[in-house]
Amino acid sequence: EVLTEDLCTLAALDGAGFVKAMWSEKLGRPTFRVLSKQQVWFDETAERWEDARYAIEKVQLTRAEFEERSQPRKSPRGRPKRPLYNPKVAEGVTYNSSQSIAVDGPDEDRSQQIFEMVTVYEFYDFTSDKFYHMLDGNPEPLLEAEFPYKRLKNPYRQLMFNDNTRNLRGISDIQLIEGPQEVLNSLNAEEVRH
Repeated sequence: EVLTEDLCTLAALDGAGFVKAMWSEKLGRPTFRVLSKQQVWFDETAERWEDARYAIEKVQLTRAEFEERSQPRKSPRGRPKRPLYNPKVAEGVTYNSSQSIAVDGPDEDRSQQIFEMVTVYEFYDFTSDKFYHMLDGNPEPLLEAEFPYKRLKNPYRQLMFNDNTRNLRGISDIQLIEGPQEVLNSLNAEEVRH
């Protein structure tokens, strides 16, 4: 229910919203995340969502999340597996410590806790059925792999209520009434003056 509400709110206020389908190893089932237009870029030359050649998602990871992906992992049988991210590319990461959150609790000294963050761009190439994880400013991928889901080529779905007739970005409900509302506001202001 919250997922639908968030998606509809984004589509109404921002022109479009996205849902990304993912498999959760932890939960053992698919999960879904709602994303805004500020988090997802895609092939705007496509006339239909199904025709998009690529999609890019901006993902914020904490230092711990990034380092977990950069360390050797263990297989279900306990054998070491190579890290998810290329260690040579990962060692060039620069963390941004400007992200902070409020921490609830009686300890006033902990009202804010700073997380060191890194931005990773997930690039889905629908023409080659590959996806990449990239760091900003580095042409070498952290990860290059085949699509993880054979039956789900594009893990993103878009909800858009109002077509802008130029591309798939959509326009918000507010933009539909912006012009007439400005005229009404100026007429109202003139009436008050006289």
